[in-house]
Amino acid sequence: SDLPEQSAIQVAALSAALEAGEQVLVFPEGTSTEGLDVLPFKSTLLGSAYTQEHQCAALAVQGFSLLFSHDQRGRRLTSAERARFGWVGDDALVPHVWRMLTGPRIAMRIVFHPLVLASDFTDRKALTDALYRTVREPIVRLSE
Repeated sequence: SDLPEQSAIQVAALSAALEAGEQVLVFPEGTSTEGLDVLPFKSTLLGSAYTQEHQCAALAVQGFSLLFSHDQRGRRLTSAERARFGWVGDDALVPHVWRMLTGPRIAMRIVFHPLVLASDFTDRKALTDALYRTVREPIVRLSE
């Protein structure tokens, strides 16, 4: 199947959902990783905020970071322990969830970053770059 055609269909579906007043969730990495860093975001899906119909006038965008940093006793996790929670490549859902549920318990923190308005950015690429920097910063800080 044609990737640009699939992207256009996805953007149209997201735009329609936004027009209907629905909230949508996108993972702009476009793939999954071991969770120790964040890959550059792809701007295609965020383009749904910049369609003619929607005009992104007051569309609020909420970035968030998932942090797997400590075990249940407060000990900082190693990179290998953190990687257990990453969903990498063609990893199937059931084995991935099984690894997460059968290993030692950890504390996960979700950091919700300040809302931004799509209209504050010139285009989807500027919005994407800003979200990427904001979401990536606390994740990379854990690896230091």
